[in-house]
Amino acid sequence: MDRSKLLNKYFTKSAGRDKTLKVIQNVSRIVRYYVKNPAVNSRLSALLGALSNSRKCFNLTMTAMQYKYLLDSIQCEVKDSPIDYYLPIASNALMMVFWIFDLIALLSRNKILKIPHSKLLRLQLTVNLFVLTINLITKVRRYLRLKRELAGDKCKEREKQMREKTKILFAILKIFCDLPGTLEITRILKNTIGYSFHDVTISTLNIGSALISLRNSLID
Repeated sequence: MDRSKLLNKYFTKSAGRDKTLKVIQNVSRIVRYYVKNPAVNSRLSALLGALSNSRKCFNLTMTAMQYKYLLDSIQCEVKDSPIDYYLPIASNALMMVFWIFDLIALLSRNKILKIPHSKLLRLQLTVNLFVLTINLITKVRRYLRLKRELAGDKCKEREKQMREKTKILFAILKIFCDLPGTLEITRILKNTIGYSFHDVTISTLNIGSALISLRNSLID
């Protein structure tokens, strides 16, 4: 695929636009931390607010899309194990709740609803923590199954399965990139063991997470 087609594929996907803004957003956070100029920091803070609102506006349709994913997962046949059937259903149902919270947070941030934005964000990311946990279990189970299949002599479509195995490894890495920021905002680690992640660490991992999402979406 030539560069023009690759860029077209990249920017026509909602994930491409959202993750590009996520990278800019987190690079701006890192710059804001190291630059001590109040005028520059003020402009960066304004930029971060605008980027956050833009990303939430891009995701307005995600609740409807997630509902479709939920119906699709319910209609899937049970192939290997019941747990492989119910985990995606639980993940999609929780993601619907996540995107509903995202919409409410957008209305709260712009003072349309009088609900504390920080409280909404903690609730939203608590839901996301359950989603990440379920997705991690699902990805690890799928990876181990693929590994067993590739070890067999009768493995068909080996090249395709190797690509899927690599994609799953990247997806697992993305989950570990997303976990620190989620744990920090929900305050789970701080309230239990008194540990907090550094803002620069979280922003760097968020950039890594966005790049992995872009990588996986482009090879679909």
